[in-house]
Amino acid sequence: MLTIRFDRLPINKHTLFLDAGAGFGRHAYEAARRGATVIALDYGHDEVTATRNTFAAMAMAGEIDSSRFGGTIRGDATRLPFADAAFDCVVTSEVLEHIHDDRAALSELARVLKPGGTFAATVPSYFPEKINWMLSDEYHAPFVPGGHVRIYKASELRQRLAESGLQLASRHRSHGLHSPYWWLRCAVGPARDDQPLVAAYKKLLEWDIMKAPLITRVLDTLLSPAIGKSFVQYATKPTSNVTNSAVNSGHNSSTYSSHTAQRIRTEPFVGVPTRNELHDTAAWIASLQLPSGMIPWFAGGHCDPWNHVETAMALDVMGFHSEARRGYEWLMATQRDDGSWHNYYNNDESIKESKIDSNVCAYVAAGVWHHWQCSDDLAAVERFWPMVERAMTFVLNMRRKDGTILWAKEVDSEPWSYALLTGSSSIRHSLHCAANVAALLGEPRPLWRAAADAIDAVINHSPNSFEPKDRWAMDWYYPVLGGALVGDEAKIRLHDQWDSFAMPGCGIRCVSDEPWVTASETAECAIAYSAIGDQQTASELLELTSLHRMPDGSYLTGIVYPQRIAFPADEVSAYTGAAVILAADAQLQLSPAHRLFTHH
Repeated sequence: MLTIRFDRLPINKHTLFLDAGAGFGRHAYEAARRGATVIALDYGHDEVTATRNTFAAMAMAGEIDSSRFGGTIRGDATRLPFADAAFDCVVTSEVLEHIHDDRAALSELARVLKPGGTFAATVPSYFPEKINWMLSDEYHAPFVPGGHVRIYKASELRQRLAESGLQLASRHRSHGLHSPYWWLRCAVGPARDDQPLVAAYKKLLEWDIMKAPLITRVLDTLLSPAIGKSFVQYATKPTSNVTNSAVNSGHNSSTYSSHTAQRIRTEPFVGVPTRNELHDTAAWIASLQLPSGMIPWFAGGHCDPWNHVETAMALDVMGFHSEARRGYEWLMATQRDDGSWHNYYNNDESIKESKIDSNVCAYVAAGVWHHWQCSDDLAAVERFWPMVERAMTFVLNMRRKDGTILWAKEVDSEPWSYALLTGSSSIRHSLHCAANVAALLGEPRPLWRAAADAIDAVINHSPNSFEPKDRWAMDWYYPVLGGALVGDEAKIRLHDQWDSFAMPGCGIRCVSDEPWVTASETAECAIAYSAIGDQQTASELLELTSLHRMPDGSYLTGIVYPQRIAFPADEVSAYTGAAVILAADAQLQLSPAHRLFTHH
C-alpha cells in the first residue's frame, strides 16, 4: 500500500533514493522496482532486519536487481549518517509525527538532498487524526511509547518544509477508506483488532490492497480529498540555494553533518601507508589510552579485551612499548579469578557486557608473545605469565571432546553449546603463542600445542563442527590468518570465496550480502594473503584501506558503497587503525614480530 504517488517522483536507474523511516520498506521496495538505488533507514531494529531480509528475498526472486539495494541502516532521522547532497530523492512517510524535534529531522533530510532533488513527506491528515485522538488516549503519546506526538495541519507541515529550504510543489490526501477503520479501532480500543467489526473492516482493506478492485479504487478516490488518512506534500530543493542546516535548524546536528561530509574525502590517501603515516596512526591510538591503561574503541567508547590486545600489538610495532605494556597491565588488573574477562568494559571500568568469549580471553597470549618479540622485555613477560597461564586454563576448560572450543558463556553458567570457526582459529594461534611464552620462561606446556593441533584437525577435516557463519568474511579468511589452513588448502580457500567478499576497488565486505566494507576486515584479509605468499593481493588490499584514512592518522570503521557513506556514522576506531598497522608490518617487516601471523 503506497501513500506516495511515484509518478510524481522522477526515478530512473541513476537515482539514489533515501527512504527515511522506512518501516517495513513499502516505499523502498517500489523505488527499487523502478530502478533506483535505495538506502532504507529506520530507528527500529525489527524494521531494519525485516526490510533487509525482504530486499534479499526480492533479489533472489529476480524482482529487483541486487545492485539496486544500497543498504538498510539503523539510524536517527535527526542525525543522518550521510554526506551533504548525497541523494537524488528523499521520502519520509508517517514518520515526522513520531519525532519530537521534527525541525531537526527536516533540516537533516533537506541537507542530504541534492540541489534539484525531489522530496516527499506524508503525515496523518489533521481532521481524521484529531478524531482518533479524541476517541482514544491509547492511540497517541505520551500514553503510548513511540506514538504520535503531534497533529499536523497541512499549513504547519508546509511551513516546516519551507523553513528547511525546500520549495513546495503539489500535495494530496491518500487512503480515504482507512480513516473510518481507525475511528472504529479507536472507539473500541486500538489494541482490540479482534473485535468483529474491526476484523471485518480489516479484511476489506486487505482485499483492497491485494486485489485493487474498481469499486474500492473509486471509493478511495472520492473519499480521500475529504477524509484521507494521510496528507502528502511534495517539494524540491532549489539549485541556487543549498540548504544550510545551521541556519535552518538552530541545533547541533548541523555541526555533526558538516563534519560527516568531510570524513569521506574525494581525494583519499593513495598507496601503502608509509612508516611516518603508520606512526601517526599509532600516536592517535596512544592518545585514546586512559590512565588505567585501557584503550577504548574510540574516544569515550567502550573496550573489549580482544581489540584492546590488537591495539597494544600495533603500538609495539611502531615502538610505543611503554603504552603497550600499560595495556597489558590493565588486562592483568581486570582479569577475573577464573582467568577470563568480560566481553565489554565502559571507559569508567564498569562492565558493559558481562558475557565471556573464549577467543577474547585467549588472545592475550598472542599479545604477550608479540610484546616480547617487539620489546625484548623479559621482565614484562615474566610479570604477565601468570595472566597468560590463567587465561589458557580458562579457555581449555571450554574445550569439547572433538577439540574445538565453545564460543562463550554467561557468568556462573555453563558454556554455550557451539563453537565458531573464527573463534577457534584465533584460539589455536593463541595456544601456540602461549606455548612459546611458556618455553621462553622454562615452563613448557606441550599440551597447549596438542590442543592447537586438535583444533587444526577439526578445521581441516570436519568444518561442519562449527556453527555456520558463512556470510561473515572473518569465517572465510581467519582459518588462514590463524594458521589452521596452510599451503594449497589455504590458497584454495581464499581463492574460492574471493568473489563473495571482495568489492573491487573498495576492499572486503564485512558480510557477503551487504555493501559495507570495513578497513579492519580488508587489512586482516591482507595479512591472510601475506601468509600464503601472495604479496601482490596483500599489497592491493592494504592500499585500499587508504580510502578510510583520515588526516590525523585514524581510520573510518566502515564505508557503504556505492554511496561512500561512513557507517557507523563518522566512527573512527582504534582497532581498525591497529589492523592496518599489523597488515603493514606483515608486508613491510617493520618490527621483529612481523612474522607472527604469516609463518605458522
